[in-house]
Amino acid sequence: MSTSMTIPQWKKIAEDLGLSIEAPYSLSVRDGVILQVPVLVRDFGAVKGMLIVEDYSQISDYQDELIDRGYGYSTMTPEVSSDYDRDSVVSVLSDWSWSGKAEKKPGWLK
Repeated sequence: MSTSMTIPQWKKIAEDLGLSIEAPYSLSVRDGVILQVPVLVRDFGAVKGMLIVEDYSQISDYQDELIDRGYGYSTMTPEVSSDYDRDSVVSVLSDWSWSGKAEKKPGWLK
């Protein structure tokens, strides 16, 4: 099963797994451009978290700036199903690794 999700699915995942997310998420980048991405998953991947985008071209011109500013990113196409595969999501989050405070690391994280 794919680990691609919609905003409502990410909100459900956040509630189930105790994640800190912001959905949707906006941030200002160079030249006054405002990037609007579906989801920011905090405490995973990079220092400021992982930006979830549906289309890489949305951030391709800014990827170096995003990395320099402490963000990671992942491209995920929305899934039509309302269910999610918990094990697959935990596997993705484990691959990204925990970047939050050590004492707040979830017990389910591999």
